[in-house]
Amino acid sequence: MSKKISATIITLNEEEHLLEAIESLLPYVDEVVVVDSHSTDQTASICQSLASKGVVFAERKFEGHGDQKNYAASLCSHDWIFNLDADERLTPELGAFLKGEFQEIKEEKTLFSFKRLNFFAQKPIWHGGWDPDWKKRLYHRRYYCWSTPAVHEDLVKINGKGEEEKKIPHHLWHYTFDNVEQQVQRNSYYAKLGARQLLQKRRGIKPSFFLVVVRPLIKFLECYVWKKGFLDGQIGFMIAINAAYSLFLKYLYAHQGRVDS
Repeated sequence: MSKKISATIITLNEEEHLLEAIESLLPYVDEVVVVDSHSTDQTASICQSLASKGVVFAERKFEGHGDQKNYAASLCSHDWIFNLDADERLTPELGAFLKGEFQEIKEEKTLFSFKRLNFFAQKPIWHGGWDPDWKKRLYHRRYYCWSTPAVHEDLVKINGKGEEEKKIPHHLWHYTFDNVEQQVQRNSYYAKLGARQLLQKRRGIKPSFFLVVVRPLIKFLECYVWKKGFLDGQIGFMIAINAAYSLFLKYLYAHQGRVDS
């Protein structure tokens, strides 16, 4: 008996990416559940037009990435869940794994991770800390759920029930940013969430201005020099600068206590 798979995607104004993400999933999974945070673009229309192909659409107020993903999993018809971001694509080789080798694996407590190949301005990025980029994506919902921090949610065991993480060397494709402007805008959003989480971790103690200055410098060196971002040319330099800038904002917001808006 074959294992049924439900895919989940959470969205907010993802009309530019969503259709291709769903179409990459449909040949390999049994349903796609999209939970949307009340988009104002054509996200809802795209999903509703695909209802006959097994796409389920729901709307819910956004309370955090992990919380939203757990809600999406609760709507699924099947226990095996594959989570995909709207700006990602399931590759044919990964799809073949789902239809082939995965069907022969009997252990339900295994958590599956896949290599994500990140693209910047349509160019694959192989250095600077962007590769290898292993992501936990396929899991059984009786044994795993998403954690619920302010940012950087992760799949975790439920009451210690899960057992093994298995890394599968098939790629997800991740189309991160089309240009530098998109990355700068995203930096501010995630920096604010990261600052909030940083203050929670430090129990409200604000980081010193010394850390505001030093941590971004170290981040740039890490991405551009130690992790060989220079091998990706001009884009590698821009990625390293933006990584440092994002960390600068995170520590600056936390230093100033600007985490509420």
